[in-house]
Amino acid sequence: MGKSKSAKNVLLEFIESIPTHKMEGLPFTQTTLYSTSNYRLDMQGMTSGDPQFHNLQIQANKQSTITSIRKLAPKTVAGEVLVPTDGSWTGEDVRQALLNTKKI
Repeated sequence: MGKSKSAKNVLLEFIESIPTHKMEGLPFTQTTLYSTSNYRLDMQGMTSGDPQFHNLQIQANKQSTITSIRKLAPKTVAGEVLVPTDGSWTGEDVRQALLNTKKI
């Protein structure tokens, strides 16, 4: 029987697996952009003020089959990533920001 994966390693795999197009052309309303049984990338909404930014966060899912991830749910495990609305960030810029803001 193999060793189970850590919540951190599964998070890294999740961030790397997000299709680039899911992190571009972002919506202006709250929605889930990408999800697996373990984690989800959520668009939390727009910041106030001028200029506004998209607020992206990765949350742990309660439905995870990995106990250590289930215990984290529904906490934010990466983010808050504030993405400019001017389209200046690529999907890869967003991915790097998510990697830089992981909390586990």
